[in-house]
Amino acid sequence: PSSQPAAGYSDLNVTTDDIRPGTLEQGEDGTVEVDVRNQGDTASEATTVRLYDGTAETGTLIAEQPLAGLLRDKGLS
Repeated sequence: PSSQPAAGYSDLNVTTDDIRPGTLEQGEDGTVEVDVRNQGDTASEATTVRLYDGTAETGTLIAEQPLAGLLRDKGLS
């Protein structure tokens, strides 16, 4: 079954194709571009995007960035 957002809610989504790392060297700062999309029925509230090496549960937090609310079916890098 396909996963559909519940009616009346926002649904922020990131796929592997939405993550584009720059040239990374061990021990050096780097840049990663991430597209976040709202596939829900309503605008999202402001939130924070967090990037982990591994999973959010067991990985290491690498970076975090505040994200303004997103309109429905809109993306922001």
